[in-house]
Amino acid sequence: IGPIYKGHSGSSDGPTSTPTISGNAVYALDPHGVLAAVTLDEGKELWRHKLGEDVTARVPYYGFSTSPVVIGDTVIVMTGDASGHTFTGFHSKTGKIRWHSGDDTTTYQSPIVWQRDGGFKVLALTDHYLVELDPSDGRILWKQEHTITDNESFTPPVLMGENKLLIMHRHEMAAMKLAWDGPTPVMEEIWRLPRYPQTYSIPVYHEGHLYFLRGQFLTCLDANTGERVWRSRPPGGRALTLLDGHLLIMAESGELVAVEATPAAYREKARVKVLDTRSFTPVSFAHGHLFVRNLEQMARVKITAHETLSLIHISEPTRRTI
Repeated sequence: IGPIYKGHSGSSDGPTSTPTISGNAVYALDPHGVLAAVTLDEGKELWRHKLGEDVTARVPYYGFSTSPVVIGDTVIVMTGDASGHTFTGFHSKTGKIRWHSGDDTTTYQSPIVWQRDGGFKVLALTDHYLVELDPSDGRILWKQEHTITDNESFTPPVLMGENKLLIMHRHEMAAMKLAWDGPTPVMEEIWRLPRYPQTYSIPVYHEGHLYFLRGQFLTCLDANTGERVWRSRPPGGRALTLLDGHLLIMAESGELVAVEATPAAYREKARVKVLDTRSFTPVSFAHGHLFVRNLEQMARVKITAHETLSLIHISEPTRRTI
């Protein structure tokens, strides 16, 4: 949809935003600010905008990295401009701007969809606030200051059961609880951990525990207290996905590793060489297969059940150069 974005100041070439599929359309944002909708079956372009030109937006230093979300017939993008354009909603079929709202800046964060009061809402971390908004008209339903600031924020809010969430930036994380008293919640801090360097992987929550990569260490935390349960140097890596009670990790070696998501200990269940070099991209899952990629290769990996043991067996991958 446009020229490649050349890496600078330590970044790699190419896009970092994740495209979103809804029906027969793919919505993608490139680092230059080109937001495009194309058909899924043919790649035919439906519409496009240029953030920072025909759409008011704040251009991040490393280019646009936020990922669009789709609710109903609205595509929501964090455009990050504090002059009423923190968020922008587009009609999914025509690309027409439906609304814009918000008065805070954003950098590389992405919004998430959550269900509350019988409907779907947008929940997002801006640079200074946790915000909920109505996707139909962009109306800010409430916002609460989160007091964790970072000039290169990128992690979305991580939900931890009902009314609890994790806020995480490059050097600090905090667990918050939303206590509802009328339409606006009060955000209460449960625990905070400063000086927590991380990779770009998003933490995952499973049965009362958080799993994330602290540097190259896979770490398990008690989600209620923030206390570390265990950490493991193997397998190392920069991408993490939760699937059916297992953590799928792309190791620095290019190996795909399956680890049981349990507070008991680090329990590795399967490992297979997939790519030649490391990957920053989380593993995807569809139709019984795992899909992994880095900047040079893409691979499909089949999962098969084991008849007698509670293991994941990962077959040799189908690999392609991209």
